[in-house]
This record gives sequence, structure tokens and C-alpha cells, in this order.
Amino acid sequence: LKRWMAAKIDQDIFDALGTSLTKVIYGGDATATTDIEAGDYFTLALISKAVAYAGKATPQIVPVPFKGKEYFICVISDDQSYDLKIRDAAWQQANREGRQPGLDNPIFTGNEGVWDNTVIHKHRRVATATTWGNGANLNGATALFLGLQAAGIAYAVKRVWNEKTFDYGNKAGFAIGAIYGVSKTVFNSADNGVVGIRTYRSNN
Repeated sequence: LKRWMAAKIDQDIFDALGTSLTKVIYGGDATATTDIEAGDYFTLALISKAVAYAGKATPQIVPVPFKGKEYFICVISDDQSYDLKIRDAAWQQANREGRQPGLDNPIFTGNEGVWDNTVIHKHRRVATATTWGNGANLNGATALFLGLQAAGIAYAVKRVWNEKTFDYGNKAGFAIGAIYGVSKTVFNSADNGVVGIRTYRSNN
């Protein structure tokens, strides 16, 4: 039940962040999901494009401060992670020649790498699609490029855990729950700290 509750909260956060995005960057030369073509993979160049946008966005997307530096977060799907590692020569060169050791803060644990002051994580709850492209039959995924205070979660009841016995103690029942809400932060109808990055993906 604890694992189920954690997974539900995770999914609610991803749903909130990825719904009705006001800014989306696309792979290749696409400008919509219908323009996505096979081969429009996730690349490091798309992260740099999101970083460039973040500084001039209104409202500005603010990076997360850590040990005197500032970082954005980019959460990608498993397939986008595969495409990045296997197909992007820039990724291979960066990891061969310049990967930084010693990032021991929990936000870096399990990260795929750091590029352009952006920590890259993969997560299985990143939204995927199978109906993109002109023929509506291509696989895609929407990575999330995140800054400070991209979303908020508020609890009316943090967590409730109840146990009860039935049938004169022969049976036991367990219940877990919480009262909460999750939402992106929005300012003047624009997302405050999130950009979607939509790309074609391999289907492994």
C-alpha cells in the first residue's frame, strides 16, 4: 500500500506537469506532434535550446541553486534515454571527455548526466505516445524540462494509515490515504517553470 501511494503521488505530479503545456520544443524541424518524423530523436541540442528559452521566458524559468551553482532538471523517458546514449555523438563525446565526478547530492543520485547546467534523469512515468506523425502511427515522448517551483503539492491530510481486524481477529484490513492536490505553477496563463520537449522515440 505504501508503494502504491508513492506511485500514485508520482503519477499525479507527472500528470500535472505534462498537462496543457504552454511551451513545447520539438525534435528535428517539427512544430507539432503531427510533424514528428522517425529520427527526430532526443538530443543534447534540445536541452540547450530549452536552456536558452528559459532565460528569456516570461515568466523566466529559474534554475535550482546548489553549492554555488544553478541547475535545471530534464526528465526523459527510458526510450529517450536510450536514443540519447546510442544515437547522439555529442552525448558520447561529453561523457568520454568531460563528465564531472563527485555530485553527491540526492538530486543527482541516479542521474544520466549533466549538460548545459541541466541534470538529466530518466523516469518511467514520462508521458509517451504511439499516434504522432503525419500518419498518426509514430512513437513519441514528452520530456519535461524543469526549473524552480515548476509545480506545487498541497496536503489537507498528509497521510492516513488504518488497520482493523474482522471476524474475531481472524482477518485484518489495511487502508492508506491522503487528501492533497497537485498543480503546475502558472503566471498570466503561462507555465512558471516547465517546458515540454517532444521527440520521436525508439520502442525498445
